[in-house]
Amino acid sequence: MDRGQTSNKKLKSQMDSLSISTWNIQGLSSSTFGVKSLNNGFQNYVKNIIILQETWSTADVATHCPPHYREIVLPSQKLSTVRKGRASGGLIIWYKSKLHKHIDTVKKGKYHIWLKIKQKTENDISLCNICPSFRLPIFQ
Repeated sequence: MDRGQTSNKKLKSQMDSLSISTWNIQGLSSSTFGVKSLNNGFQNYVKNIIILQETWSTADVATHCPPHYREIVLPSQKLSTVRKGRASGGLIIWYKSKLHKHIDTVKKGKYHIWLKIKQKTENDISLCNICPSFRLPIFQ
């Protein structure tokens, strides 16, 4: 078996066992728990892809992406009509670095993202995630 066949076999094995988790994290950090993604228990749930919704974090805040993962970040938004309080929404997608060649961002907006997860031998998978907030224009 040549190196290319070995690589394709590994990829097929990775894609056969693809797991996607999602968590409405209600803020990346809190005064009670600190940075939630650094909690030991959290690391046990991180598999191939994890989607964190309602991160409430702006673009200038460290996300603490796990080692050997890449990330896609949609920062939280504060609408001009909101005078008090924090921004709402926010979305982070972490995926294993070895999946990088197989994940394409199809469309990215302020409040949503479409990803395409490509496979070599089977049908591709499309994944859309919207970070909802009832104050957003799409809900009015």
